[in-house]
Amino acid sequence: MTIEDGVREIVDALQANTHSRSLDTLTLDWYRALEEWRSRIEDVVIEGKIIKRVGGLPCAASS
Repeated sequence: MTIEDGVREIVDALQANTHSRSLDTLTLDWYRALEEWRSRIEDVVIEGKIIKRVGGLPCAASS
């Protein structure tokens, strides 16, 4: 497949309205979602491990 083939495939999908609009196909939205999840994960990581709550208290998740 060439670059031209890829461009033609995209143009054809846009013209036929067969493309899906999702995080998988919208690059900027995908990166925004990744940044949001990175921030969320950083809030629950201790010493490189994701934690979970047990009985209302945070504790390290078992591997």
